[in-house]
Amino acid sequence: MKVPVVDYIECVGCETCAIMCPEVFYMSHDKAWVRDHAAYENCDLRRIWRSCPARCITFVDVPDDSCP
Repeated sequence: MKVPVVDYIECVGCETCAIMCPEVFYMSHDKAWVRDHAAYENCDLRRIWRSCPARCITFVDVPDDSCP
């Protein structure tokens, strides 16, 4: 399964991802963080990825049983 990951160094804190999908992303200390990897199925992550001005959201493969 692919899950979203935010590069916190590259994140510019624009809040786009947190606004578009608060189930997955949230803001803390002016950076985006991933709240719940499993909730990403409820969001259009491709659209969010394209909307990110810093292009700091990537997707990594993880085993299905490693996410809560």
